[in-house]
Amino acid sequence: MRRPSRTGKALVALVLTASLTTAQVSAPAPAQAQQAPAFQMPTLPQFNEEQVRQAITALVALAAGIGGLTLLSGILPGIGSSQSPTSAPSPTAKPTPSSQPSTTAAPTTSAEPTTTPAKSTTSAPAAPTTSVEPSSGYAQHVAGIKARLANSEDKAPLWAWAAPRGPQLNLPTHEGSGQATHPSVLYFENGWNGWKYWMAMTPYPDSNESDEDPNIIVSNDGWTWQAPEGLTNPIDDQLGKPNPHNSDTQLVMAPSGEMYLTWRMVDRPNGKTNRIFLVKSTDGVHWSEKEEIWSGEPQFMSQALIWTGENWRLYGVDNRMGIPNRIIYFESNDLKTWSAPRYPNIDPYVSNGDRWWHIDVQRYNGEYIGLVHIIPSETIQKGNLYLLRSQDGMNWKRSDTPLISHEESGYPNLYKSALVPHGSGDDLTLELFYSGYREHRANWRINRTTAERISVE
Repeated sequence: MRRPSRTGKALVALVLTASLTTAQVSAPAPAQAQQAPAFQMPTLPQFNEEQVRQAITALVALAAGIGGLTLLSGILPGIGSSQSPTSAPSPTAKPTPSSQPSTTAAPTTSAEPTTTPAKSTTSAPAAPTTSVEPSSGYAQHVAGIKARLANSEDKAPLWAWAAPRGPQLNLPTHEGSGQATHPSVLYFENGWNGWKYWMAMTPYPDSNESDEDPNIIVSNDGWTWQAPEGLTNPIDDQLGKPNPHNSDTQLVMAPSGEMYLTWRMVDRPNGKTNRIFLVKSTDGVHWSEKEEIWSGEPQFMSQALIWTGENWRLYGVDNRMGIPNRIIYFESNDLKTWSAPRYPNIDPYVSNGDRWWHIDVQRYNGEYIGLVHIIPSETIQKGNLYLLRSQDGMNWKRSDTPLISHEESGYPNLYKSALVPHGSGDDLTLELFYSGYREHRANWRINRTTAERISVE
């Protein structure tokens, strides 16, 4: 673009001067003008009106050549436009709506961004998985039950109940791993302190017993879990080897309406002294000081405390070395003084070469329902879960086929698990919260499924 000559620059100065001069001469004086602040006008060259008109004409021609017509039209009204300049309204005339100033200043708004704002990097938690495909062998297992039922006089034997594998639960644990075992679950149809499901469990990240401490979590659908508001887990904290460690949590409702939590502590240094502790709560958040309710040298494990309607009964597994494991129970009226151990009758008893390992017992609708974990004698791995039922808690029937096997569970090794009964009689269904782990005692998890009675139809 060609630069304007010195003459052009002079003409611009002349136009600016003319603009100021014209404004001073032509602007009508208001009837009652306000006194403007005084300021010092710079000394400007003096031009007559004819010189100003000639300068403007020359400057218009120059501006057209260098693209400055728009600039001039902004300096002098009417230049570059076919329309006449709008005259200022008379001071006595009422301003038009377009020229009337607003009495309230409009808020200043920023321009719309030209780029899309970056999305938040915090994503919403994924919806829980609520179903998985059964194993390839589950259909064959169900077919075998149906064939057996067709030739059985008993149309509702315990072996007629079966459960497919269930989804893994995403559980909050106090140390953050999500690995957990030893579940115990209570269900309240109308809720208890705002929640339908209450679970006790112990984190067990890759078998680190220093984190194996009782946690309490809650849910309203059985899938999404959290610690109840106001509660800080764990309920009790032990250091693990070479110090004592905790395990085997269990929840039960007392006749007073309180929730009781029990757990087992294995004492050191001999590792054989077992202590059962209990805490109480009316809201699941504030718990009493722990009290020891049972202790002994035999390795009593997987305790299950229930109220029979008359007294307390403490079931468990007697795991004394060199003697086959046995299911035993003690009775008490005050949770302090206990009877001698008693041994219930179980039919069928454990097969030769197998061992009782964990048990869960519920008093439900006038009967006793249990879930027992049986393992091979040479290992604690590859165990299965079996159903127990009893009318008096002393004489039990047991399913002779697994309610859920380790092959079906999705884990090579099952462990202590929990049941939640629903319905009654032949229509009994069982929610199972089963725990398992991978090889080398790693990645402990809890899954959820439902066991139902298989029928021939």
